[in-house]
Amino acid sequence: MVSPSSSLSSKDKAPLAGQFILLYEALIGIGFKVQTRGQAMLFVIRFTDRSAQLSVRERYFDAHIAWLQRKRDVIKIAGSLREKHSDHPVGALWVVEAATEDDAFSIFADDPFWVHGLRASVEIHSWSLAFSDMLAEASSPSPAA
Repeated sequence: MVSPSSSLSSKDKAPLAGQFILLYEALIGIGFKVQTRGQAMLFVIRFTDRSAQLSVRERYFDAHIAWLQRKRDVIKIAGSLREKHSDHPVGALWVVEAATEDDAFSIFADDPFWVHGLRASVEIHSWSLAFSDMLAEASSPSPAA
């Protein structure tokens, strides 16, 4: 992990930039629109799992995936978090669209992983793009070469 006060070498910046680009491309691919007043906002939801509850993840995994599929209109990106790629999940990260923070909190109330106690904690953060026109520019047609 890199702290805000540490300096990054160009070698360290490349993977971070690559991760941002992948997230950005995923958002474009699912048709995110620029946020304006009165419309849905974006929130990031980060779950931390109970380490002793791996059996809950295994038992309810299929039900959780089916539940996520039904919520695709509001859960735009979802996936597990791991310390290392080959490790068991330690939580999850979602990008959701909701009118209010309370609506974002209510999204996961009936998620099988939440209902059956896999999640130890949850954080919800309002999320916005660095530049309000990023998605508009990226989704407009490129000029012909």
